[in-house]
Amino acid sequence: MGRCGAGDHNTPYDWHLDPEETEIADVTIELCDSSPVYVQEHLDEWIETVGRYCPWGAELVSLRDFR
Repeated sequence: MGRCGAGDHNTPYDWHLDPEETEIADVTIELCDSSPVYVQEHLDEWIETVGRYCPWGAELVSLRDFR
């Protein structure tokens, strides 16, 4: 997880998931469960303290390769 660089993926948020570290998990810890809006509003703290984003209610609806 990191700050966005060039490109418009994950718009309107200023952060992105690293495709090399992204995976689908069956179980995750509660610490990394949140909404994209909450992560955006607490971005510095989220990146420094949590470092991962694993929303429990997420559904994969599309997939685009930005590598």
